[in-house]
Parts: sequence; C-alpha cells; structure tokens
Amino acid sequence: MSNPFLRYTAKIQAKKPVESIEVEFVIANATGDIWVTDVMLQDGGLITGWVPNTEEMLVRPRDQNGNIVPKKHYNCVIRGSTYVVIPNTGGMTMTSPDNNSVTIHRPQERPATTGLDLTNTAINERRSHLTISTYSGSRTWYYAQWSEPGDVVQVDSARHQVTFNGDPKNDGAEWKGAFLTCPYGDVIYSVSQDNTVAGHFIFEIEEWCVASGVTW
Repeated sequence: MSNPFLRYTAKIQAKKPVESIEVEFVIANATGDIWVTDVMLQDGGLITGWVPNTEEMLVRPRDQNGNIVPKKHYNCVIRGSTYVVIPNTGGMTMTSPDNNSVTIHRPQERPATTGLDLTNTAINERRSHLTISTYSGSRTWYYAQWSEPGDVVQVDSARHQVTFNGDPKNDGAEWKGAFLTCPYGDVIYSVSQDNTVAGHFIFEIEEWCVASGVTW
C-alpha cells in the first residue's frame, strides 16, 4: 500500500516584494479523493517542518464548578544558592465544604508541560550573574546585570521575553540559555547566585491539559 500522505515542495525566487500568492493544485492521471493539507510558506531553501496549532491540542483545566483554574504563584526569598520545588498539579484543586474534610478535584484530561515564568526583585546589590536550571542540568537560563535594590527582572516563557525594570531591551544585560519549562509533577530547579546576594522570587505557572482526542 502506498503512503497516503506525501509531501511536495516548490521553490519560489521572487525578484521583487510579494504581496500575495495564488496556488493552484492540478491533479492528472488519478482517480479517487485527494486531500490537501498544511500549505506552508517559509524562508530559505531547507524544510524546517511545521508548528502545530496548540489551540486545538491544549485546554486549560477547570475546577469542580467549571471555572478555569487560575495561574499559580510561588513566592520565596533566596539568599545565595539553593534548590526550589515548583509543583505542576495539572489543574488539581482542593475545597473544604465543611471546614473539616478536604475534597480533591482532578481534571479528566491528561496534564501537560507548561512554561515557568519568573519575577526577581533585588533586595541588595547584585554584581554577578543569576542562573536557574533544571535539577538534571538539561536546561539552564543565565542572566547577568548590575542590579540595585528594587530592580526587577521578569521572564515570560510563553512570549520568550526578558525585561529589566519593564524594558525589553535589557540595556547592559547579558542573558542566554533556554526558557524553562515545568513538566507535570514536583519539579526541582537550581537557583545559583553569589552567597551575599538576596532576592525576592515569584515563580508562576499556567497549567494546561492535553485535549480529548489528542494521542501524543
């Protein structure tokens, strides 16, 4: 049996700016049904694949009343280096109707990996780097900027954006590495900075679940 899905590519050499492209599919010497999917334009001569529409694959978890589970924030003050544990519960919520017993509600959908956002407010001067990495060291995010008390570094993983006191240009700063993710479960991160440096940290996650019918 032949492969029911085939991929075709065509290269377009434009000699002037292009405002629109009209694509016409011509089928010859064939019978039956033809499906055309994933028509994509990209720069360059190499095929880089496609990005799935996660709007159809991911859903926000809901509590027992049908309300979307809000973002979760974890606050701490860190001096020097340490480890922190950030739980991604997949949208689990707890209620205590009679103030005696606790009812746990878990969404029916499978939990998914989400991004880890960060807000770091300097308590004292920082003249060195801030490094946050997964426990295994597979992902590391590095930031270096002279900071005064009250200076704020924010990391938005979903938008791939880092700001210093609200400025996305980060003038004078050096940052590199992968934006961090937060898989389902209790996730351990390493926070590394000089022993004399202290800061207020807010770790934020927006939990997601895999939509019904998605098989990955």
